[in-house]
Amino acid sequence: MASSHPKITLEKITGLNYDAIITLYTFPRQKKFIPTNSYSLIQSMFWKGAWKRAIYADGVPIGFVMLYTAKAKSEKEIFLWRFMIAKQYQKGGNGSRSFKVVMDHIKKTWPKVTTLKSCYIPGPGSPGKFWIKKGFRHVEQTEEDKKNGEIPITMELTRKPRRRQ
Repeated sequence: MASSHPKITLEKITGLNYDAIITLYTFPRQKKFIPTNSYSLIQSMFWKGAWKRAIYADGVPIGFVMLYTAKAKSEKEIFLWRFMIAKQYQKGGNGSRSFKVVMDHIKKTWPKVTTLKSCYIPGPGSPGKFWIKKGFRHVEQTEEDKKNGEIPITMELTRKPRRRQ
């Protein structure tokens, strides 16, 4: 039986799709929780280890993801820096399906990574509950987290055991 859900893919951001990505926005009430995609793309130019992709559903751009991967080899961790689904594509399961695709990509591309970290800003409309449902757990706030008003979260990555042959 065919799925009625759109196929989610992660695509490189190029001169051909850049405009579509920077014009994806969250709801106004969510603006305080995540910068615009244009800001994130500019910021990524100055951070070695910033990995960014457009999120597509059946060939239509619906969101943006950015990871910080500089610690993937040395500390076996990746930081989920940005994750956004545009307002018109929220509430249909696109966020959950997109996050699963991101997780599958992390496990395939960086197989030795054992920890995914992130943070969120608390408040009405915050993505905190979404992240906890996805398997993140709260960890102790650092002084920097407190200064920035952020709640740190972490997730241990599990992998299916390899079959013996």
